[in-house]
Amino acid sequence: MITYERQKEILNLLRTKDSLTVQSLCAKLYASPATVRRDLAQMEREGLIIRVRGGAALRDTRSRDTPFLLRSSINLEKKEAIAQLVLPLIRGCSCVMMDSSTTTAAVARLLSGFHDLTVITNGLPAIAALNEYSDARVICTGGAVKNNSSLLGEAAAETVSRYCADAFLFSCRGVDAQQGVTDADEEVAALKRRMMSRAKLKILLCDSTKFSASFLCRVCSLSEIDVLVSNAPAPEALSSGFRGRLVYPGCSQ
Repeated sequence: MITYERQKEILNLLRTKDSLTVQSLCAKLYASPATVRRDLAQMEREGLIIRVRGGAALRDTRSRDTPFLLRSSINLEKKEAIAQLVLPLIRGCSCVMMDSSTTTAAVARLLSGFHDLTVITNGLPAIAALNEYSDARVICTGGAVKNNSSLLGEAAAETVSRYCADAFLFSCRGVDAQQGVTDADEEVAALKRRMMSRAKLKILLCDSTKFSASFLCRVCSLSEIDVLVSNAPAPEALSSGFRGRLVYPGCSQ
């Protein structure tokens, strides 16, 4: 098992319990204690975990942005289901903006059949996926790299301001009937708001684990979203106050 795969498996295992010992990780990964300790040390430096006596635990990330490796290993099936539902919504668009979320990166991997499409994004994984799986024209926002996945800052915002898009695809950390759409990082939320201002159609991609959750930084209200795409129907508290379009598996599109 290569390092990346082993570390993703460590994250998967840590989500099942509050913490795990080095010994238990060795048994589950068929790896030596030295290998596991090296992985844990690297993962701690990258902000993925916290080292505890004899093992490791996941960080509490409610008030801080989560590293891409951790986000990319969570709810993979839900994100793939959402990505499939997005495709009919953007067919016919000539220009689409995407944020740096793992869900929009999943959409980027499915755009091989889209031609004459321009994608503007601050997401490094989305850029890599578009380069490999599509012939879309890709415009990178530029900016300062954060979490090995996002380009942020004034340079990114200035680039976004130069363009107009048919649609903006974005995700979030939480969506709540009272607090609206929220994220854990101020810079991330600010750039999403700038992208929203430059797009005609605002499409929120939100898996069901994010319903009724709220985080530090507000991105927008529910009334500013045109379409909410999820892997499941939204709870009544959300759907009753949402005036946009709800898209989920089995609904009539």
